[in-house]
Amino acid sequence: MSWPDALPAILTCLAWLFLPGLAMSAALGLRGLTALAIAPAASAGALGTAAIVFGLAGVPWTQVSAALAALVAVLGCLAVGWLLRRAGNPAVGSLSGKHWVALAVGGLITAGLGWRTFAEGTGGLDRIAQAFDAVFHYAGLAAIMERHNGSGLALNSLINPLVPGGGFYPAAWHDLASLAAWGSGADVIVVSNVLALLVAVVVFPLTMTLLVRQILGPQTGVYLLTPVIAVCFQAFPWTLISYGTLWPNALGIALVPVGLAAVVSLAGLARQDAIGKPRAWLLVLLTVVGTGLAHPNATFSLAVMAAPIVFFGLLGWARGRGALRYLAVAGAVLLAAGAALVVDRMPAFYPVKRTLWPPIQNAPDAVWAVLTNSTNRTAPAYALSVLMLIGVLIAVCHRRERWLVLNFALVSGLYVVAAWMVDPVKMHITGYWYNNAPRLSAMIPLVTVPLVMVTLLYTARLVESLSEWIWNRRPFLLSSTVLMTLAVLVLGLQTDFYRPQLAAQLAQFYRVTDDRPDDMLVDDQERDLYREIARVVPADAVIAANPWNGSTMLFPLAGRHVLYGTLLLTDTGSDRSYLANHLNRAATDPRVCPLVRELHVSYLLSDPEYYWSWDPNTNLYPGLDDPRAAPGFTLVAEQGRHRLYKISACEPRR
Repeated sequence: MSWPDALPAILTCLAWLFLPGLAMSAALGLRGLTALAIAPAASAGALGTAAIVFGLAGVPWTQVSAALAALVAVLGCLAVGWLLRRAGNPAVGSLSGKHWVALAVGGLITAGLGWRTFAEGTGGLDRIAQAFDAVFHYAGLAAIMERHNGSGLALNSLINPLVPGGGFYPAAWHDLASLAAWGSGADVIVVSNVLALLVAVVVFPLTMTLLVRQILGPQTGVYLLTPVIAVCFQAFPWTLISYGTLWPNALGIALVPVGLAAVVSLAGLARQDAIGKPRAWLLVLLTVVGTGLAHPNATFSLAVMAAPIVFFGLLGWARGRGALRYLAVAGAVLLAAGAALVVDRMPAFYPVKRTLWPPIQNAPDAVWAVLTNSTNRTAPAYALSVLMLIGVLIAVCHRRERWLVLNFALVSGLYVVAAWMVDPVKMHITGYWYNNAPRLSAMIPLVTVPLVMVTLLYTARLVESLSEWIWNRRPFLLSSTVLMTLAVLVLGLQTDFYRPQLAAQLAQFYRVTDDRPDDMLVDDQERDLYREIARVVPADAVIAANPWNGSTMLFPLAGRHVLYGTLLLTDTGSDRSYLANHLNRAATDPRVCPLVRELHVSYLLSDPEYYWSWDPNTNLYPGLDDPRAAPGFTLVAEQGRHRLYKISACEPRR
């Protein structure tokens, strides 16, 4: 698919990401960058909540029902905005003309850099992400579109309807993608890639710019350069939109800076606050809901990263006002620690926390990775790292920015624990992120981007002051904005904004070649076969196949149902498990055909090559091996090593 052909999908994704949230923001009295930055969180929260309510009420999830839900949310925000104005809180966040221009120019540059990186890394919007978690997200999106149910309470059961007790899975990303797919007519693959791209190069740069603007004030250079710097870090956004693939997690992390910007306002640490305390509470609420419905570990990221801001805010509140206030601060710290212990004991989080990944680095290497922005064993970004470390030194010397240092130490420490520690005790520290180093490293750019901007702004101001002292005037070419821009241009000329290594990160999962068959879910030959299967297999038929041979993509790509919709067989001992072991004995095993009829299985798809062939789970399906020599199976379609059989042994006798 060409990029012009994808324009309807891009515009529709942008519309659902921003329009509901922008209307809500405007109703609350938010303007300018503040309204733009909060819009995706508000949209995700409102639409994700509506999808759950509709699922419980039996209301179909469609563009019309989603639009009505957005309208109700806007009306609610209008009421709250009216109350705020009545209480003497005028609209906030307006931008001057030059700041709008700076933001627009910075956004266009960022979009261009991001587009080029994504295009080179993926090879196109119709390329499949050959990654473990991508199977679930593709299938989930296809299931929502087929069943018109976008509820996070139903997503697991939609993908695997025969597996009881699906539980909750955050579905805001899938809900947004489904609306964009319906609105544009684009397929599941294209819409998933478009939404991933927009989260990386539009949503995250905007939210980071709001956070940096709260920290450093309304500087032209902040609006112009923060978006550009935001897309230069490999740990986020580029790793989370490729590794995994963790698209919902990426959406959640991209929303976190808005919540942090609001907490900066509440803590009294903002420069010329663009939010205001009354509305900051609302932004925190909207961000918590938005991140929770995008991916809950982003909500934990928000809580962890907000803690240093709150702590320094409380210290500022207590400073010079007597011992009682310091005791109150100590009490607040103890209360927070107690709350963390209570959450740690909650059984609801045990399945996530008990996921233990093997270490990827020793402790010194993990620390070095943080200091050089080379987490997850990627190439170092030395230029950015120097700017970051200078920013740490500057922040130490300035009380208002000192919380950045504690935050940097905190998120860096979490990454080191996940990347290095073997002891299961780490599940109490990093368990909310599956003890997974790439998920934890995604938080680091949320601190390093502000630190880089601190370096650029304070250094430019120093040069500006020196020039004014020397020449008794402020030459335009030595203004802070020009100097910051020149510094970023030098960075770009020296490093190409790290585009080659960022594109390489994407290529690991999108440009999988034939020499890496273990890393390929679906190749071009299989996609051709799936198109043929869509032609010959009825829409209500179910196809049995080992999910590790790529057949899990039959539903997202061809709209044909499979017996095993995800890669893991969670219901061992069930009817599905029995067929996984015995289906190719349909003509001789008397138990098989009754199960085949009960589960509406009509076809068997065989393929001897598996994704991750080294994984022992690939061996759980011996009954789905090629039945060529067995009676009761009729070959229907063939493409290379792939064969589709009709299970004739279980058809009614005539």
